[in-house]
Amino acid sequence: MKCKSLILISICLLSTRWVLARTDISRFSGLAGFAMSASKSAEEAGTLRNEGPLGFAFSIDHSWRGPYFLFAEHMRSMSGASTAVGLTGAGIKYYPWVSPLHFKARNADKIESVSLFFSGYSFYMGGSFGFAQSSILSSGDKLASLAAGLYVNAKAGVDYPMSQIWGLRGEFNYAMTIVGSGAIQHLNLFGGVFFDL
Repeated sequence: MKCKSLILISICLLSTRWVLARTDISRFSGLAGFAMSASKSAEEAGTLRNEGPLGFAFSIDHSWRGPYFLFAEHMRSMSGASTAVGLTGAGIKYYPWVSPLHFKARNADKIESVSLFFSGYSFYMGGSFGFAQSSILSSGDKLASLAAGLYVNAKAGVDYPMSQIWGLRGEFNYAMTIVGSGAIQHLNLFGGVFFDL
């Protein structure tokens, strides 16, 4: 009888945990800040042009397995109001200490009672690959710089949840093309917000 009671209680606890814990998260983030891009045309004496010091980025993240998140990204640098260097790709992020999944609940009314509300930093690191393109036009005595190719990117960042549905994010990225026409390098340090979808 005691054994049946223990089994029944265990099943109830596991069911409650499954109901309260979210199994996935999708997030949209918009970031802006410092960005610098260097673009070199494919010719042997190709023109090297820089674009910056501002930029912006958008991304969509989706939880995959535990601390791992898959994401799609688009990053751009800017000179004044113009932007001529863009990178679009996909990759994976890893939260080494605490995954955002641990602090989500399906029933918001029960968050405090089960201590799932989170207020603190979540660090992450990751990488991505995709397509980069530069089309910096000629200006005065400066020649145009046109380049395109596949890039790889290393990133590190931190999330700071402000509520159950949004928070602040800071992120660093360094990307470079590995194959293609010409060469592109991109560096940024951004800050912004994320929203759960």
